[in-house]
Amino acid sequence: YTNQAYHDILEYIKYVSDEDHLKHIPDYLPVYLLSGGFDNLTKNGKDTIKLYQILKGNGLKDLQYKIYDNNYRDVYHDIMHWLDERTYI
Repeated sequence: YTNQAYHDILEYIKYVSDEDHLKHIPDYLPVYLLSGGFDNLTKNGKDTIKLYQILKGNGLKDLQYKIYDNNYRDVYHDIMHWLDERTYI
């Protein structure tokens, strides 16, 4: 990535992580948080867990998170499984 890309990512994370913005997420909205256990942008998943705790405290009813170690092959499968559980055809 370029320096500008990292700057933009960090600014976006700061914006969407602001607790005032998080309070406006509808409690019925399903949310699946995921990050890498070695991801520097989320402090190795610690920020993901912090966000999970904030959202849970805001009353979200369908909220899950997963921190991936090195096996990123599972990410696609896990997302598809999560979506399949919430798709009604």
